[in-house]
Amino acid sequence: MIVWSYMVSNDKLAECTYEGVALINVCHLLETIFGDGWAGDFSRTYEETQSAIMGWCDANDAHYYARGREDFSHFEAIEEAKQAGKTAVVVEDLS
Repeated sequence: MIVWSYMVSNDKLAECTYEGVALINVCHLLETIFGDGWAGDFSRTYEETQSAIMGWCDANDAHYYARGREDFSHFEAIEEAKQAGKTAVVVEDLS
C-alpha cells in the first residue's frame, strides 16, 4: 500500500511511503537543506550539492537512487533501499 504524505519536520520529508520505505524527491530535499531559491543559486558546486545530499542520506538512514528518465523507476529505488536495509530513498531523475 502506498501512503502519500508530504511532510517536512525535523529535517525529514517524504512524498509517500511504500512497504516501509519513505520516498523523497531530491528537489524537495535540497529545498529543505538550502532553503527556498536553491535552484537559482549558482554559488554551490555540483560536488557541494552532492556532498549535502549524501550527508543527509548518511544521517537519516536513506539510500540514494539516481537514473536517467529511461531507466528511472520509483519501485526499483524502493527495492534497492529495502535490500540495503534503509528506511528512506532519495530519488533523482538525471534527465
